[in-house]
Amino acid sequence: MRTNWASATAIALLLSLSTSAAHAEEVTAWRLFISDHADPKVTVIDAVDGGKLDTFQIKGPASLHRSESGRTVFAVQGSAGVVTGIASGISFEDHGEHGDIDVEARKLAGVEITGKKPSHFVEHDGDFAAFFDGEGVARIISEKAVLKGKSDFRE
Repeated sequence: MRTNWASATAIALLLSLSTSAAHAEEVTAWRLFISDHADPKVTVIDAVDGGKLDTFQIKGPASLHRSESGRTVFAVQGSAGVVTGIASGISFEDHGEHGDIDVEARKLAGVEITGKKPSHFVEHDGDFAAFFDGEGVARIISEKAVLKGKSDFRE
């Protein structure tokens, strides 16, 4: 099967961490999320070695939006009327003098926000607003809720 990269949306996640001098170790993780605009799927690539990690079937072709933290990716599927949350599997915790990076399996978060014509998608302080132009409403959800698999949103 051939993918038309010209019509795909891709988001790369890079987290790099240098630990304290005592450990003198560097950890880098890259994940590339690619939405196919012809088929309803998101493919996850390990950008370090080029290997395919996963393909997630979704409901429609999507535009992808990465959270500021890099812990989540959202697939906005306008024609299907849904926004799907994906856990990237990469998290970083800054402790000032050092930081911790966790690399886990990427997965569908189990969160879908439905409505007519989702279009705009923005983040502010860990909250995400999905604007549904077909209804004239915005549905707001926290990254914390998405990562817990809870569809707790407010309008």
